[in-house]
Amino acid sequence: MFNKLCLFAVTIIFLAACNSNKVEVKDGLKFQFHDHDSNGKLAKMGDIMTFHLTLKNAKDSVLKNSYKEGAPVVAQVQKAQFVGAFEQGLLLLAKGDSATFFVPVDSLFKGYPQLPPVFTKGTDVRFTVKVVDIQSETEFQASRTKNAEKQKSTDAATIASFITKNNLTNVQKTESGLNYVITTPGTGAQVTAGDSITVKYTGKLSSGKVFESNTFPLQVGRGMVIPGWDEGLQKFKQGGKGTLLIPSGLGYGDQGNPTIPANSVLVFDVEILTVKKGK
Repeated sequence: MFNKLCLFAVTIIFLAACNSNKVEVKDGLKFQFHDHDSNGKLAKMGDIMTFHLTLKNAKDSVLKNSYKEGAPVVAQVQKAQFVGAFEQGLLLLAKGDSATFFVPVDSLFKGYPQLPPVFTKGTDVRFTVKVVDIQSETEFQASRTKNAEKQKSTDAATIASFITKNNLTNVQKTESGLNYVITTPGTGAQVTAGDSITVKYTGKLSSGKVFESNTFPLQVGRGMVIPGWDEGLQKFKQGGKGTLLIPSGLGYGDQGNPTIPANSVLVFDVEILTVKKGK
């Protein structure tokens, strides 16, 4: 009798687990809940959602993984552009929920001349989401402002530590929080907004890890680059060399990118190779 009761209990648990992970279809969207609070407050149109996202194709190849990138995705819930779209799925979720949405490749890339090579016609793209937070736009902006102010202090301490550790001298600081050092003044034209320049640079994290090294042409002060560059490069003349210490708010902020973690202080060793004055 005891063994029968144990077997019955195990069966019930197994069926409940299977039911919670079954694939469902609603309004043309195919999805699978992994964790779902049926009494939770669902996202609504216009809300700002913060969530981790893993994106896979039909061959189970990972195309995006926000966990490895170091920061969740932040997106505003908007109207779906087609039946069975990912945006429909976001409206099914509450804070803490996790689910996978199966979005048809053919619908996602309808109108494109050809599919990206990582996708196959007739298959699904799998969006696996774990909801971190759901906020109204007003709540999100207030939270972001508060976090940004706190991050400024953290960045300032990181920059101060970097300056001490690397024995930097003649460091200058702007009101925005940008720090810079001019090691070679340069004798050419002063860089100003609107100028077209060529800059040779090496980008590092405050740990010293190099994430990029290149020579790059740009027009300064036109939003082509991060704010710390637009401001910092205007401190140099043609032929000038130096270092920019950029707080995260003037870099990639709380989002980061695949090679730069969120809230990273950035260090750029720069050299202004050419300056063509704007009209």
